Amino acid sequence: MAFADSKAAKAVPTNVVLPVLDKEKLRYLSRRTRIPQAAFIREAIADLLRKYGKEFEGSEFEALIQRLTHREGSAEAALLDGRVADENNGAD
Repeated sequence: MAFADSKAAKAVPTNVVLPVLDKEKLRYLSRRTRIPQAAFIREAIADLLRKYGKEFEGSEFEALIQRLTHREGSAEAALLDGRVADENNGAD
């Protein structure tokens, strides 16, 4: 939890394994819309986390989520909303 709570925690790289067809659809959509694949994945994760938001109530993450949510305009708040302030990468 220390890393996620630090000011250095803006975004962390991760790897996901996708079915080939899903990856190709994502690649096609990214090229067609000029929206990076990573942005689509972040949006999907943000939607999923909002859907299951009640799961965090009373958990060890609740205080961290509250702190980050109240930092309006911060990079951390943007990540909680499924956004990344600096989109410096093209399509993945």
